[in-house]
Parts: sequence; C-alpha cells; structure tokens
Amino acid sequence: MKSTSPGQSGRRLRSGSASGTLERTQENQRLIRASMKRWQGLNRYGRSIGRGLSEAELLDKVAGETGASKTLIRDSLRRGD
Repeated sequence: MKSTSPGQSGRRLRSGSASGTLERTQENQRLIRASMKRWQGLNRYGRSIGRGLSEAELLDKVAGETGASKTLIRDSLRRGD
C-alpha cells in the first residue's frame, strides 16, 4: 500500500498541457488553499512549542502534495484572502 501524507486527500490538480504546467483554475486554487489549511492545522501544535515548520517548509509540503509550483501556491493563497 502506498503511504500518503497525513490528511492527504489523494486529489491531484488538473494539468493544462503535456508539459505538466498547472492551470490557474478556481478548482486548483481551492485545492491548494485546502492543502495549506490542512498543513497549518497539523503544524499548529509544533508552532506552539517552538518546533513547528516555517512558512517555506509549509509551502514545500503543499507543493509536494499538490504538484503545484511555489509561485502558483503563493498566487492561489494571495487570491484566496
């Protein structure tokens, strides 16, 4: 059985072309924001005791889970606020 990250839904974002670039669709942005919210929740206790992940590390976790670039993740989070 393939192991997954904690809370990983297993959904991948929709690719826009054969090169694997992701579309900036509302669905993809929603999935990116959901992934970041999940990782922030998992990180909350670690932060409270001074051992949590940095924002850059959270960005890496979301990128690994969704397959999105860091630029697309930052853009999606900025648009979601």
